[in-house]
Amino acid sequence: VERRLAAEDPYVIRMKVPEGSSTFSDVIRGEVTFDHEEVDDQILLKSDGFPTYHLAVVIDDHEMQISTILRGEEWISSTPTQLILFKMFGWEAPKFAHVPLLLNPDKTKLSKRQGDVSAASYLERGYLKEALVNFLATLGYNPTGDREIYTMEELIELFDLTKVKKSGAVVNFEKLDWMNKQYLQDLPLDTVVERLQPFLKEKQEDIERMVDVERQRATTLIDIAQALPDYATLPDYETPILVWKHADARETVDMLNMAKAYIQDASLENLEQIETAIKDWINQHEWKMGAMLHPLRVSLAGRKTSPSPFELLYVYGKEESLRRINIAIDRLNGS
Repeated sequence: VERRLAAEDPYVIRMKVPEGSSTFSDVIRGEVTFDHEEVDDQILLKSDGFPTYHLAVVIDDHEMQISTILRGEEWISSTPTQLILFKMFGWEAPKFAHVPLLLNPDKTKLSKRQGDVSAASYLERGYLKEALVNFLATLGYNPTGDREIYTMEELIELFDLTKVKKSGAVVNFEKLDWMNKQYLQDLPLDTVVERLQPFLKEKQEDIERMVDVERQRATTLIDIAQALPDYATLPDYETPILVWKHADARETVDMLNMAKAYIQDASLENLEQIETAIKDWINQHEWKMGAMLHPLRVSLAGRKTSPSPFELLYVYGKEESLRRINIAIDRLNGS
C-alpha cells in the first residue's frame, strides 16, 4: 500500500461496512432489516476525487434537512448503505418510504420502451391536467377508498403515506380515459372551451353549445376538436336518407312541416328540456318516435349518423334549424 501511494497510483476510497445489521422502519412497508454481509463496501470517492451517488445523496439530504425520503421500491436495497453512512457521520437519518413500482398490464415495470409514459405527452393528446393529476396521484393509493375523483385540494388535505399500497400499481389507461371523461363533463363549459383552443386550427368563437354537446361523449379535447367541423356546413346529402323505414317522401314532408310549426314556438335554450318537450309532443300525437325524429335529425345534420335531433336543435338554434329543415322539404318536393 505504501509503495503504491508513494508511486501516486490512482485509488478510490471505499466505505468499510461494519459487522452486524441495519434495521429501519419504512413508512409504507414497516420494519425492514438488512444483514451487513449483504452490503458491499461501496466506493465513496472515485479515483478522480469525484463523489459517488451514495456519498453525495447522504450529504445532500442532511444539508437540506430532508425529513422523509420517498423513492421507488427498487432503491430499497441501497438503504442500508446510506444508513451506515448517516451513522458514520453522526447524523440522524431521515425516514424512508419506498413506493411501489408502476406496472404494465402484464405486471412488467412501466417503461418508455413499451409505450408512451410521459405525462406531458398526454396533455398534448388532449387529456386534462386535472384528470392526469387525479390519475397519477391515485396509482397504488386512494385517500378514502370509496371514490375515484378528487380535487387537488382534497388530494393534499387527505394525503397519508401509510395508505400507499405495498404492491405494484398497474397503470390502467382505460381508467385515465374514464377520469378524463368525468372532468370534461364536470368542468365549467367556458373552461373546456378555453382548453380546446390550442387543438383547433384557428381560434373559434360561439362554439359553446357544440362543445357542450360533444363533451358528453368525448374522451379527450382532441375528440371534441375533431367533431366540431361536422357542425359547420350542411353536406350535399342524398334525399332518400331523409325517409324513415316504410314511410314515403310525402309523409316525411308532412312530419317536417309539423316539426317546423313546433320549432317556431319552442324554446331551444336547454338541452334536457328540448328532449323532454319534443318526446311529450310526439307522444301526445301518438306518432312513432322514429317517424318524426329520423327525418328531423337527418335534415339538421345531412348525415345518417350524427348527434341526436335534440342536440342539433340546441346547437343550431331556431333560425338555422328552420333553414336546414326547409332545405330538406325542398329536396323532398323535388325543388
